[in-house]
Amino acid sequence: DFDIDPKMAKEMGVSTNVTLVFVRGKRHELLGLPLQLESARNALKTLDKEVQQRLMLIARQTKSAVFTTGHGERTWEPAAASTDKRPGLSKLRELLLDQSYDLRTYGPSDGLLQEVPKDTTVLVIMGPQRPFAPEEMASINKYIDGGGRVLIALDPENHVDMKAVLDPLQLEYHDVTLANDQAFVPRTHTLADRTNLVTATFSSHPSVTTLLRLGSRAPAVFLGAGWIDAKR
Repeated sequence: DFDIDPKMAKEMGVSTNVTLVFVRGKRHELLGLPLQLESARNALKTLDKEVQQRLMLIARQTKSAVFTTGHGERTWEPAAASTDKRPGLSKLRELLLDQSYDLRTYGPSDGLLQEVPKDTTVLVIMGPQRPFAPEEMASINKYIDGGGRVLIALDPENHVDMKAVLDPLQLEYHDVTLANDQAFVPRTHTLADRTNLVTATFSSHPSVTTLLRLGSRAPAVFLGAGWIDAKR
């Protein structure tokens, strides 16, 4: 309750009442609950899951997924989703939380111009609409050279190719939307559906080990994807 103990509330980052704080050592996680009765009833449906996620975050050694921001990336934030009509990242956020990932956003104003946070398990770049500054590219390359992992997902219509990052990896991204008249997912039942690619065939790369094992039980769908070429 913010009003009963404002000092502790401030220390924990609590700004409203009815906020649960889970604390272990120096780590703490917040879970806000609605004040209105009707909204609270709906929140109770997922309360067990939300509590479990936060308990796992403070009880286990967490992994850190850092999402870049400041370039029009896709996000799970409702405010940004109101102007960005592309599908957001709420489901990905839930999946990573279930896997005990600590999620953060990080952009040029946070320090990306200088470096990627040293405790980053994976750096995620999701659908930027504007190019990164050369200094940011240098920070990302330094992180990769040090053994860091990065997940880059690009939308061809934005024409952001991340060339300075992909070139040292001997990769080249082509911002041309792919289409297939056989393997696609129908959404609008028009010719535009042919850009909704679907596949259950994967290489032996470690990043797709689970998908390879599941095969046709877990097909991957790519809506409006470009393509990538290995130079070697």
